[in-house]
Amino acid sequence: MKKLSFLSLACILMLTMSAFSFCSNANPVKADLDIENSGLDTRVKAKPVAEKKKVKVTNHSDKAPLAKGIIEKDGLTWYTDLQLAHEQSQKTGKPVLGFFTGSDWCGWCFKLHDNVLVKEEFIKWADENVVLMEIDFPRRTAIDPELKAQNDNLQRVFSVSGFPTCLLYTSDAADE
Repeated sequence: MKKLSFLSLACILMLTMSAFSFCSNANPVKADLDIENSGLDTRVKAKPVAEKKKVKVTNHSDKAPLAKGIIEKDGLTWYTDLQLAHEQSQKTGKPVLGFFTGSDWCGWCFKLHDNVLVKEEFIKWADENVVLMEIDFPRRTAIDPELKAQNDNLQRVFSVSGFPTCLLYTSDAADE
C-alpha cells in the first residue's frame, strides 16, 4: 500500500512539475543582461534603462498592409474591416471566415497559425471558398480605436470568450 501511495504521489508531482514547466515556458521573457567572466568570478550586470533601445511597433512584422482594412499575410488576403469583408462576401458569394485572435500574445493562436493557416492546403481552400477576416485583440500592439471598437462589438455579438475562435458566417445587410 505504501509503494502504491508513494508511486501515485511521485506521478502527481512529476505531472505538476511538467505542467508548471510548460506553462512558465509558454511566453518566456528574456532578460537583457551582460555576463562578464573573469576567472572564477562571474558577475552579472544589468544594463541601465537609459541604454535600452525604444522600439515603436506599429504593425506586425509578418503583415503588410495593402489598404485600410486589408492586410496580406502568408499569401492570403485578410480583411480587418467588417464592411469591406461584407462587400467582398457579397461580390464573390463566399461566406466570411472570422478569425478571432490575440496575434501578439495567444499561444494557441500561434499554434493554429503555424499548423493550419500557413499550409498550402488551407491557402488553396481559403482562396477558393471564403473571405478571410482577422478580428484581432493584441495586447502589446496598439490598434486604431475604431478597429478596436469594431472588434469588441463583434466579440460581444458572437459571444466569443476565448482565443482562437473561428466562425464561418454569411452577412446580409439591409439596404437603407
